[in-house]
Amino acid sequence: MSLFSKFVWHPLIAAMAKAASSSHPATSAAGKAGLDAIGKLGSDVQADLSAGLTANSAAAVRSTVVRDLEDGLRASVDAALMAGLPGPAGELAAEGVDMGIGWLEQHAHDYLAALFHHAKSQPAA
Repeated sequence: MSLFSKFVWHPLIAAMAKAASSSHPATSAAGKAGLDAIGKLGSDVQADLSAGLTANSAAAVRSTVVRDLEDGLRASVDAALMAGLPGPAGELAAEGVDMGIGWLEQHAHDYLAALFHHAKSQPAA
């Protein structure tokens, strides 16, 4: 058993299962959405790998994992807000948080791309 699965993956799934069984509606909704995202992640990776291994298989799996984890994070936050806030307030809050997550994601991507571009473009002395 890898250290990742023992200390990160299994406790994460256990925490989501515990949250899904909570009596608090927002916690329960977030846990269920997280577990759904993990299930989708497994099936999407299996679909990528079932086509056979190619030179681009690692990049395809990495893209699938990142996309599914992002979608799972958004789905969990949206479910918690919609279950926790009454009426249209939950939908408005979820839209605002989704915009904030998108903004942070884009800025993190731009920062890392610029950082690696700068490191790559340094002239060799």
